[in-house]
Amino acid sequence: MSVSPASRVIDRFGGQSKLARLIGKRASTVQYWVSTGRIPPKWHARLLELADEEGVSCQGRSKMHPSAPVENAPLEGLRPGARRGP
Repeated sequence: MSVSPASRVIDRFGGQSKLARLIGKRASTVQYWVSTGRIPPKWHARLLELADEEGVSCQGRSKMHPSAPVENAPLEGLRPGARRGP
């Protein structure tokens, strides 16, 4: 069984509970992302901001085109221009 991009991103933040605290949501929100294997685009910009604030590695993000997903990057698929979560 392969690990989804959502799970890889969540793990980089220290797990479901920690990420839920960081974004101010219940753990069930992050748990849902794991179950679907996707993080809704409205959260991408916020997670990239949090990555910078928390010192989470974003290696693999293209410096020339930061909105372009990069294969196998820890935060692959997160787009800075996506709508921000509530």
